[in-house]
Amino acid sequence: MDNRHATAATVRYNKKKEAIIAAAAGILNRRGVRGMTLADVAASVDLITTSVTYYFKKKEDLAVACYLRGIERFDALVNEFNKTQPRRLSPHLVWRIVAKLAK
Repeated sequence: MDNRHATAATVRYNKKKEAIIAAAAGILNRRGVRGMTLADVAASVDLITTSVTYYFKKKEDLAVACYLRGIERFDALVNEFNKTQPRRLSPHLVWRIVAKLAK
């Protein structure tokens, strides 16, 4: 296998994995962990369930990947805000704000 083929395969793998995480995150937001099934996630990205388990062995692994992605995005938003604002915003303060909004 030449390097170009390996790179293309890696790109396809990463794109599919990202699509699975995005689909699962949407389902998690609507139904929670108990309401999410690998079959539902697979159907939403036009795969069969065993294809999803190639990327994530268990539903819990996929849920963790979704939560970690959310934390990464939250962290990126805080960092971006801190670059543009004179007053720095701590993640702790943001979580307090989010908690108040969620009530």
